[in-house]
Amino acid sequence: DDLATVGDELRRRALEAYTTARVSTGQKDVAEPDWSDPQVSFQLAQLCNDLDFRQQLLTLRSETERLKQLLLYFPQHVVRFQHAELLRQVSPRNGHSKHIPIQQG
Repeated sequence: DDLATVGDELRRRALEAYTTARVSTGQKDVAEPDWSDPQVSFQLAQLCNDLDFRQQLLTLRSETERLKQLLLYFPQHVVRFQHAELLRQVSPRNGHSKHIPIQQG
């Protein structure tokens, strides 16, 4: 696929999904994609931390199919990322005594 065959609407929806996911997860360290790249899906996939999903994208030959897969993935990515962040915040408070301050007395 090239830019002509990948619909503008699909690219626009992919841009919106990517931007929403990036903002919602606070992943600012990911490089901004070059939207003129005919295979921009590979750049969008940098946001994904699921290596199995990224490998699956590599096996797809069609840019259209990759963008469709990313459109399905990004909302799930936000939920998983936010859940993982919540676990990172809550896990230090899991009841173990090593997190209780020792009172000197």
